[in-house]
Amino acid sequence: MQLLIVWIGAACLWAQMSLDEAMDLAAKGKFAQAEQALLALEKAQPGDAEVQYRLGLILLRNGKVKEASTRLE
Repeated sequence: MQLLIVWIGAACLWAQMSLDEAMDLAAKGKFAQAEQALLALEKAQPGDAEVQYRLGLILLRNGKVKEASTRLE
C-alpha cells in the first residue's frame, strides 16, 4: 500500500514538473514546443483543469482559436 502511495505521489510530481517545464518553454517564447508538451500532458491527464486552461492559452497564442475555446469554456 505504501508503495502505491509513493508511486501516485511521484506521478503527481512528474506531471507538475511537466506542466512547469511547458510553461518554462512558453516563457522562453517556444510556443510550439510548449503546445506539444501540453498536448502530451493533456493526453496523460485529460481531466486536469489547469492543463486545459494553460493549453487553451497557448493554443490561443498560437492562433488556434477554435481549439483554444474548447479548453477555455
